[in-house]
Amino acid sequence: MMMPVYNGTFDLARHAWYEPLARLSELAWGASISFAVPKIGERMVVGEARFFEH
Repeated sequence: MMMPVYNGTFDLARHAWYEPLARLSELAWGASISFAVPKIGERMVVGEARFFEH
């Protein structure tokens, strides 16, 4: 399970806030790696099923 941190919490880059997650998601999907991006402050339990929301 891959879980990026600090994503979309700092407005210092010149790209759209969602761009790094979109690129990372494509790479994870292509490598068959599970990918989770919790909402800011959301708790996650390792091994517990999560459902994708848009």
